[in-house]
Amino acid sequence: MEKSERQELLQRLLDELASGKEEDEVKKEFYTLFPDENPWKQSEKASIPLKKVIENYDALYEDENPLVIFAQENGAIRALMKNLLLDLEHCDEDLGKRMVVLYIDRLKNIQIHYRKKKEIFLPFLKERNLAIDEILFKDEEVLNSLTNLWTNLKEENVLPYQKDIQEVCAQIEAQIKEENQVILPYIEENASYADYLSFVEESDKIGYCLIQYHKKNPA
Repeated sequence: MEKSERQELLQRLLDELASGKEEDEVKKEFYTLFPDENPWKQSEKASIPLKKVIENYDALYEDENPLVIFAQENGAIRALMKNLLLDLEHCDEDLGKRMVVLYIDRLKNIQIHYRKKKEIFLPFLKERNLAIDEILFKDEEVLNSLTNLWTNLKEENVLPYQKDIQEVCAQIEAQIKEENQVILPYIEENASYADYLSFVEESDKIGYCLIQYHKKNPA
């Protein structure tokens, strides 16, 4: 189904609701139009108003998908680390040092990314009996390393910390690969529509890491 056709159908359903048509009738029509998706499966999470389902349905197929946005954050983190490591080669120069300190400061924003993973995505894995303790430990290790580096670099020369910076970047890269290749594909395969709505809401509350993101269709 083309995007424009899907949007037209969704708008028609919203118009029918607004005109007073019974929700059960509109819901049946929704099932007919979109037979492969049941937003109300998993009863413990399925208390979703019909209007909200319809309003958000199209967005989850476009760039408002919370898993896509999380992966975009990984791209921004990688780009920042690339610049950091390039300037690290010239950290004996005053400008190089200042840029390294600036990049480390920006990289600390990764705590938003890790908080989102900890509070939104890892609980999803835990509910399915997948181990998350090691992931949490590695994330915490990265955050502690960045905090220590930032504290030390403000007062001291960068040169003694070159190896530490390279190591923390390698740790972050390993976490990114795990997220992109393991965690996100698993969630995409197993999450229900209700889960996706929850991911969107919670992501908005926590915020976004190193990217500018604006909802196209705010609730």
